[in-house]
Amino acid sequence: MRRSPGATDLPPSISDLPALSDLVPPDVWAADLVAASEGLFERDVRVLRDSDGGGLVVVGHAAMRALAQHAEVGATPVEFLTGRSGERVRRATGAEPGGAGAFDAFLRNQVFTMNPPLHAGVRRVVGRHLVPRAVMGAAGRAERVIAEVLAEVVAAGGPVDLARDVAGPYVTRFWTGQLGIPVGTAARVQHLMHEMNRMFLFAPTVDDRARMLAATAEYMDLVGRTVARAWEHGDNALLADLARGLDGVDLPGGPAELGAFVAANFFDGFHTVGVALANAVHHLYADPADVERVRRDPSLVPAAFTEGVRLSAPLMLTTRMAHADVEHAGLRIPAGTPITMVWIAGNRDPEVHDDPGRYRLDRAPRLGTAFGGGARICPGRNAARMLGEVALRALTAATVEVHVATTDTGWVPGSGIRRRAAIPVVVRQVAAA
Repeated sequence: MRRSPGATDLPPSISDLPALSDLVPPDVWAADLVAASEGLFERDVRVLRDSDGGGLVVVGHAAMRALAQHAEVGATPVEFLTGRSGERVRRATGAEPGGAGAFDAFLRNQVFTMNPPLHAGVRRVVGRHLVPRAVMGAAGRAERVIAEVLAEVVAAGGPVDLARDVAGPYVTRFWTGQLGIPVGTAARVQHLMHEMNRMFLFAPTVDDRARMLAATAEYMDLVGRTVARAWEHGDNALLADLARGLDGVDLPGGPAELGAFVAANFFDGFHTVGVALANAVHHLYADPADVERVRRDPSLVPAAFTEGVRLSAPLMLTTRMAHADVEHAGLRIPAGTPITMVWIAGNRDPEVHDDPGRYRLDRAPRLGTAFGGGARICPGRNAARMLGEVALRALTAATVEVHVATTDTGWVPGSGIRRRAAIPVVVRQVAAA
């Protein structure tokens, strides 16, 4: 049994940990993970027993990072994920959820669901295109795309939704362009992202699941076919290199089709990066003084993006699994134990951040949990930062005026994705001072 470093000793058995449902009612937990986690910090609780199924729930920064870095804490099997998705429908409605269909294929192609040795080999195929140098080489294209999107929004003249009409089209068009997907397909991909977002609901209805499965099937087919066609055309260097890399991964369970692999692994580029950008802009524009600081000093743009996603990481939690017996801070975690990492809580842990709920452009940079941690840290984090920073520079430029109609639309409850119901804005072109 390998021990994981921890700051505070825990009881030896999971059964001795406080149960989550004893401290936070399930409906309160599902409604607002941020507020519920803050309540746990006030009680000095950072590792809990999941009342349902004997797993762990981790909200503390130190424990989360230690367990994420543990070699025996890996991805959960696809069968566990699809089964849990169906169980959520069963609990919420009492109805049988039906088969997983394309959702199963979607998950099986994702690097995040693979374990060694497959995980490392496939991750390298994707990761070498997402290192800082490669990502910054695409910044010029990102600048052109955000300029195009803002020009369309300015021409529209009236209020638009920041997520649906700015952030979503921007990141979708950027990635469809990189992957050789036709321009006309981007809007449809964005719509499918909205429907697939239902996979993150804690209590989905039968209709939610049906719509999610239908959208996933269309998305995998649409992106898979268009990517395969672009690759066969032979003029897309990114796809050609991805195909060569996959040919070199000769392991059981490895991806069989380039199109399905690209569709599954660039989902976060189409979806989650857009949510991250919208959240970062929302936090920045909550205080006009912060906007003016960034406008006057563009070197603050990286801090503006980092602080926004620290407070509102788009993917709030994921589940990993102990693949062997693990010991952490005196706690024995048996093999097969699911471990829910509440990433958004780790970024708000008062043991790590002073005044953690406050947006501060001068906050000292720290290694956060917005992009996960350990060997499965998000490989697209550098691309997310580049895309977020390029957009924030454009939105705070001297020639652009953004008026946020309201910042009180509320966070969408009952979802593992942290996003606003809407962020109404008016974008205008103005003369430089």
